[in-house]
Amino acid sequence: MRQLSVHPSSSSSSSSSCSGCSSILSCSRPVATLQLQQQWQQHQQQVQHQQVQQQQVLQQQQHLQQQLQQLQQLQQQSVDTAAAAAAAAVAVAVAAAAAAAAAAVLQLLQQLQHQQQQQQQQQQQQQQQQQRLSPSGDRRHLRGDDLFVGVSLSSLSFSFSFAALLETDRTF
Repeated sequence: MRQLSVHPSSSSSSSSSCSGCSSILSCSRPVATLQLQQQWQQHQQQVQHQQVQQQQVLQQQQHLQQQLQQLQQLQQQSVDTAAAAAAAAVAVAVAAAAAAAAAAVLQLLQQLQHQQQQQQQQQQQQQQQQQRLSPSGDRRHLRGDDLFVGVSLSSLSFSFSFAALLETDRTF
């Protein structure tokens, strides 16, 4: 080992060798043990300080990882929420379209029913008019005019129809 200067309190400074010792602290010679112990303590303090710093760095890394995981979870939740909102909007749009289509179909059905009712009413009116205009028993053959007049007294409407009467023997 290197030469160390010794400063004992009772004698002057001298130089001695620490060769043959396994470590500085196990050296039994009076070789500045106080200074060596101080240096060793400082070294131990530095090592402890570095260990504390490493632990703090590890804790900070763990904290950052936790924050990153929380951010990823929030991002996933926001994506899920956005997807759910989009799905809800699509469902609302589909429901609105279905309601509009149902309303349109209902309106068409009502129009068809109304048209069918009108057609039935028109057919009934035509049948009634045909029944009213058909000659019941009030037929009068006018002799010499070849004119047939059918009168329906119930509706007070007159129907005039001209027909040629084919008679073989006509008397004037």
